[in-house]
Amino acid sequence: AEVAATMGVVNPPRVTAYFFASPAEKRRLMGAADTYIAKPWRREVYLQLGGYPHPILGHELAHVVASAYAKAPLHVAGSLRGFVPDPGLIEGMAVAAAPDDDELSPEEWSRVMLTLGILPRLDSVFSLGFLGHASSRAYTVAGAFVSFVRAHYGSAAVGRWYGGEDLSVVTGKSFSALEQDFRKSLRGTAIPPAVLAIGRARFDRPAIFGRICPH
Repeated sequence: AEVAATMGVVNPPRVTAYFFASPAEKRRLMGAADTYIAKPWRREVYLQLGGYPHPILGHELAHVVASAYAKAPLHVAGSLRGFVPDPGLIEGMAVAAAPDDDELSPEEWSRVMLTLGILPRLDSVFSLGFLGHASSRAYTVAGAFVSFVRAHYGSAAVGRWYGGEDLSVVTGKSFSALEQDFRKSLRGTAIPPAVLAIGRARFDRPAIFGRICPH
């Protein structure tokens, strides 16, 4: 309900969640050990058991709830009805909607990256170039920008974007202009100076293929 409310989805799909006792059992029964998986086209998520609140469940549920906006048969963001996926939008939607108990929000961490000079360009995040970035940077910036669009243009606009409409048509602004607005918004976000050192370590991680939720 929390994820659906954040996304503005009135009638979210029913989701079947498979919880496995361990990574080994998950590998044996469905093929993936340490990777958490959502299948929006089947309205299913696959995870191993964890503490409460589960650290990944909200993120995976968000992938399925977002399917309400996307076209069949795959129900994910991207061109050609999702057969050419947009991993930045797919993961950004989930990061922006999932409950977050991190020390800072995606917007605040993006402000850290901007200050450190390592904030990636949005056109490389919202494309297959997403896969070439360090996972911590790509997920965080994607989630922060989706939240930015939702805050300024509404959940319906994000839903239209996720459903395949060009963002410039949805917002009436070019993508480059939106990126400038996004960076301006980040500059107005206050962060404690001490987190800059933490940010240097946090964002020095492997590329996206090492992430726990690849799509």
